[in-house]
Amino acid sequence: MSRISLQVVLEEGAFDPENIVGIAKEENLDMDLFIIDPGSRTIKGYMSDGGITGNVKSSGNFIKDIQNTLKRSEGDFFAVVRSDKMCSMPTLMRMITKAEEGYDVVVASRFPGKRKFDVKTAIIKLLVREMNGISDPLSPFFIARRDLIENIDLSTSPETILPEIIIRNRKPRVAEVKADYPGRGRVYSGSFILYCLSLLKLSNYRALKFALVGITGIAINEGAEYVFHSYTGFIIPVALFLSIELSIIWNFIFNNAWTFSDRKSGGFLYKLGKYNAVTALGAAINYGVGIGLATIVFYLYANLLGIFIGFLVNYLGSDYLVWKIEANE
Repeated sequence: MSRISLQVVLEEGAFDPENIVGIAKEENLDMDLFIIDPGSRTIKGYMSDGGITGNVKSSGNFIKDIQNTLKRSEGDFFAVVRSDKMCSMPTLMRMITKAEEGYDVVVASRFPGKRKFDVKTAIIKLLVREMNGISDPLSPFFIARRDLIENIDLSTSPETILPEIIIRNRKPRVAEVKADYPGRGRVYSGSFILYCLSLLKLSNYRALKFALVGITGIAINEGAEYVFHSYTGFIIPVALFLSIELSIIWNFIFNNAWTFSDRKSGGFLYKLGKYNAVTALGAAINYGVGIGLATIVFYLYANLLGIFIGFLVNYLGSDYLVWKIEANE
């Protein structure tokens, strides 16, 4: 059985460290337990050899505290738990077993398997698509290989450490196990906007960049259609078709150089072809709405509405298919 370093972030409830270490010994698990208390800014360690580290002053930086505690532990994995109700030894043992099968990260999920649609989870996976496949991205309990966090300059908070570790380590193998305590998500409406802003930062503002490039594409689309129709005399269907393709090429060039600049796999022309393919549906929606509504409203307004409807389709297709995430890219 592997040795684990358990970091408990004391946010709620009261932990019984001696009891947790005792149960770990009964399970033949070597565990070094560290209680990180942001309130008093102290860390107290309970080592598997029976030693107890007195209160050590916290650095005030959550990530640095974990990295420092790992220097005092020989654990193969580290674990973070932010809820006393989630800190279940049976859950932890299932997580360790899964990790020993070769997974890099194991999440204790309160919603294992296929869960009902949840708006917050959908937003998280849209902003940080690396979280796709995880049913409980807000889980306050997970374990990971220690090398995923050692000597890495992380800038996150306790709530966002899981997505940042997954983003920074490029497609680590992730598994989930059922948590003994079902509970609810830890990020509520009052702080969800701040949480989403943190996710945007972690993703290098990918969705925002894509939207900004799309805005410039709107200007190209609208301007080109106006020129093609008003100055060259093309009928609206032809002018619209040409303006859409011109804006697709424009958007691809800037998304390739800026939005997805960290994803280098695939040649330029190959990705351009894929981008045209995945945006075909968005373009078809844009075209259909533009033509369908042109007899009802001003044709440029109709085109604008079609552009916004096709935006989401284009973003998801770009993120998942054109600029795919490659391991260790």
